[in-house]
Amino acid sequence: MVGRAEPDELRGAGSDSPLIHRSPLSTSGEPLSTSDESADVSGKPLAASSKPLGTPDKSANASSKPLAASSKPLGTCDKSTGASGKPLGRPGKPPGASGKPLGSITRGTTGINRLRRSDRWLIHDELVRGRVREAADPLVVDLGYGASPVTTLELAARLRRVRPDVRVVGLEIDPERVVPGRDGVRFARGGFELAGLRPVLVRAFNVLRQYPEEAVTSAWATVLDGLAPGGLLLEGTCDELGRRCAWVLLDRSGPLSLTLAWDPFTVDRPSDVAERLPKALIHRNVPGEPIHTLLTAADRAWAHAAPLAPYGPRARWRRTAEILRDNGFPVRPYRRRMRDCVLSIPWDIVAPVKP
Repeated sequence: MVGRAEPDELRGAGSDSPLIHRSPLSTSGEPLSTSDESADVSGKPLAASSKPLGTPDKSANASSKPLAASSKPLGTCDKSTGASGKPLGRPGKPPGASGKPLGSITRGTTGINRLRRSDRWLIHDELVRGRVREAADPLVVDLGYGASPVTTLELAARLRRVRPDVRVVGLEIDPERVVPGRDGVRFARGGFELAGLRPVLVRAFNVLRQYPEEAVTSAWATVLDGLAPGGLLLEGTCDELGRRCAWVLLDRSGPLSLTLAWDPFTVDRPSDVAERLPKALIHRNVPGEPIHTLLTAADRAWAHAAPLAPYGPRARWRRTAEILRDNGFPVRPYRRRMRDCVLSIPWDIVAPVKP
């Protein structure tokens, strides 16, 4: 169905379009260049510009090339190879030791408030909040922020509600997208090696979507290897307006959970979010795979909850989640009132079937 838009969330003051796909400009109209504000957290300059319902079925290397395919099943973090099949980095040196970031330049499409649903989730998630609050160094990295740093600035503002002294660094592999720091946020060139930083939290949204499925595990492993002790990675995908989102939360042991979140008024049924599944799952939404079993069950539960439709899609979704739990799916319950429809479930329920 065609639902209402979210003008207050999609546009900023003076914005004619929610989508941004351009290099930031200065007031003179020239591209912004890096300055001393584009320094690392130590103050040193960074490399700027440089079944039916029932029990769930559980049946780039240093030259900026894409990360390599892995023969291991998804969910097993393999940090051994790069795009050529050779070890990431040089022997005896960490990934990116040559000074060049790991990964490939992506399209860079971004937009105001595009990542609001994942931001809302992470600032309320008990595990994420706890790790950020307890961190000796509250450093957060937004990896691959795109052609404009707007979503990084939004993330920083929201995380300050959790911890006012949080420090946020935006990393981009394309040197032309690295802009001077502002509003307490720094920007630098970097890829999956995290530019040598050791953050407690990394957000990587709409990055791996443009990589082959086989590169996912090595990319995950490279990022996780760079985290501070107890650090977390949130990796996901969303549509251009941020109305359909999906993400995986990981720590050094591997994936922990999958979360789907969508606008209650513009999505007809839960499986519509499948088109924005993370790269690790998007090609697995076929019969016989656990993610397909979950989405099929969610659609059926949604249909069973149709009598609540007059009370709105949020009330209908709450009943849908109850039906899923009653039928053996460990869907996470939320006590607070949710603006979005949110489905969070342990990763082992949806992990791809091993080849």
